[in-house]
Amino acid sequence: MANARQRQASRTSPRQIDHAGAARAKRAINLTVDAELAAQAKSLGIHTSAVFERALFEEVQKKTAERWLAENQAAIKAYNASVANGAVFSDGLRSF
Repeated sequence: MANARQRQASRTSPRQIDHAGAARAKRAINLTVDAELAAQAKSLGIHTSAVFERALFEEVQKKTAERWLAENQAAIKAYNASVANGAVFSDGLRSF
């Protein structure tokens, strides 16, 4: 019984259920992959949809962070320069 649960858990994508516990909508897409690789994955019992979804999630997170950093680079540089000069963002707010 525990093995069946472990197998099911390993096939479950980390993004199938959101943090509030609600099921997320899925969308069917077509992918083209190397035929031998697909056959090996199938013979090993690899749930390719879950693997793809996990990899796509990680890539989206990475690209989102890269975009945020690029968009905020000027503000980060300005803040770092301010800190290097001995100032911090709360200097005008402190009462001590």
